[in-house]
Order: sequence, then structure tokens, then C-alpha cells
Amino acid sequence: MRSCSRCFEPKEEDLFPKSGNVCKICRSEKSRIDRAKNGDSINARRREVYIDRKETINKANREWQEKNRERVREINRDYYHEDKSRRRSYQNARRKRVKLATPKWLTPNDFKKMEMLYTISRFVSERTGVEMAVDHIVPLNGSLVSGFNMPENMKVITKLDNEKKGNRYG
Repeated sequence: MRSCSRCFEPKEEDLFPKSGNVCKICRSEKSRIDRAKNGDSINARRREVYIDRKETINKANREWQEKNRERVREINRDYYHEDKSRRRSYQNARRKRVKLATPKWLTPNDFKKMEMLYTISRFVSERTGVEMAVDHIVPLNGSLVSGFNMPENMKVITKLDNEKKGNRYG
């Protein structure tokens, strides 16, 4: 048992940081009060630090994500599955993007070619154990250019490569 130098109450040892005599509860309360009083200046300072160290921070984040790829997927999967309305909203937006990017002049043969690409993707995934995906070479919703949802703009690649490519052309 130790006494907190702020509230003077005796508390368990695990409620104190490794160094210092202010318990974690009092420290947390002081931080909350400081944020309420000086929230704008604290946020401004955090923005300045982020802008100064943006490249370093982003590089460290990318490195962590690459080293912990499975953990990142798990976090994203949990987040995505917890909120059904968010998932439904994302799926509806995706469906709408695909529909808008599908030209009216496609023939039934073009739709069969697209179905065949998805069939090939599933077949290769089942046979090899490597997850495959159908990629739009020019993204449907790109920042510079947007492609069409048509067989000439699609190819079968590994799911990992598709995730790395993201929403970029190439």
C-alpha cells in the first residue's frame, strides 16, 4: 500500500506508475480537467507535432502494420463485423459504384466473361489454397481516373496483391 500525494488516500501498489507518487486515478482525473480547460491548445500542439513528424509517424505505422498484418486484419474484421449498419452501408455503396461503372453497351457475352473471371478466381483459390481476387486494373472509384466494370478492365490476382494495390491504377 502506498499513499497518493494528490488525494492522500492509501491505495494498492498496482494503481501507481513505476515512478511517481500520484495514483493513476488522480493522474487521469488531472488529465481530464486539463483537457477540458486547455483542449484547443493541446489539440493545436498535437497537430504541430504531427505535422513536424508526419513522415516518421506514418513510416512507423506502416512498418507496424506490415509486421502485424494478421493483427491488422483481425482488428479490421472485428470492427467491420461489429457494426452491421456500417457493413450494410459499405456493401450498398460498393454495389452502387459497380452498377454505375457498368456500361450499358455490354453484351451478354461480356457478362459471361466477367462471371468466368470470378469462377476462375474461386477455382484457383480452392485448388491452390491461395486466396485469389478479381481486380479492376483501373479502379472503379479512383482519385485521378475511374475505370469501367467490364472484362477488359479485370484480372485475377492474389488477394494479398489486390489489398496492396488498393484503389490505385496499375
